[in-house]
Amino acid sequence: ASDCGEPCVAERGDAEVRSGRAGDAVRDYLAAHAAGRISTTVDGLAAQHRYDEALAIERALIRGLDPLLDQADIAAAEAQVGDLDVKAAKVDAVRRAMYRRDAIKSFAAANRLAPLNEGYLLSLGYSQMQWGDRREARRAFERELELHPTQPDAERGLALLGKEG
Repeated sequence: ASDCGEPCVAERGDAEVRSGRAGDAVRDYLAAHAAGRISTTVDGLAAQHRYDEALAIERALIRGLDPLLDQADIAAAEAQVGDLDVKAAKVDAVRRAMYRRDAIKSFAAANRLAPLNEGYLLSLGYSQMQWGDRREARRAFERELELHPTQPDAERGLALLGKEG
């Protein structure tokens, strides 16, 4: 099977996803230059509410990327983990608190890697406001307004914080 090259390696990645071997799947997708399949696979799993499987793939991707060369990709994957955690928290009452804590950690990691990214900073601010440290939420919104002085979502976040405390 390996004689057919990258297409076979990517197909092997698909089979590994079905077998629950996220790390092996990501290695094969990356080796086959089929990173787009990772996103497609994660989106498909999330659409089926199979969040833990989707999270396993994204986390395997983060581990598989080079922290020096792939910072933007790692930041995007961290933000995707945060988004998946938020979705999982909505449907899993038993592990809701864990997913919310993980979402905050992932958005913070994405923001550290890409501190000028508006989406990561806003996601961090809103997740902190809803489930974490409201002072950190205020800092995130204020930082966003330093970067983008009239950003309406950051203004709305600060207004909500002001009304509530």
